[in-house]
Amino acid sequence: MRKHNKTFHIRFADREYEKLCNLSEKTGLPKSTYIRFMIAGQVPKEHPPPDYYAMIRLLYRIGNLLNQIAARAHTTGHIGSKRLDETIIVFRQALLDIQDAVLLPEAMDTKVILQRAQDLEALEEQTKSTSKPMIWDIANNKRESEE
Repeated sequence: MRKHNKTFHIRFADREYEKLCNLSEKTGLPKSTYIRFMIAGQVPKEHPPPDYYAMIRLLYRIGNLLNQIAARAHTTGHIGSKRLDETIIVFRQALLDIQDAVLLPEAMDTKVILQRAQDLEALEEQTKSTSKPMIWDIANNKRESEE
């Protein structure tokens, strides 16, 4: 059974659709996946640069070599295994940090979004409540209703 079995159709203005296309293209994700991330409150990161994958392959090779050295050291007893194990843990953490920094989506700043929404609602209320045009009184630095 499909994981995403519900469909939802939405219409966009040209400018909105172009923005969605640009954002999804920058991340390398399909538009639907990009929207799912946004609904989940996450902002996908842009597609990593090509040298990122070369760096990750190199780190994996280094890790593999460290594991081979560790295996030999444990059998022969020539290298302090405790120190080597600590080095491997630090290496693996560095690898995870690089992947997190480049690939994983970031959480949205909901406080900023909520504040903007409240500001827009307050502005909308102000414009609805004043049916008369407003005039700015430059001398007194305040708005006045036109009568």
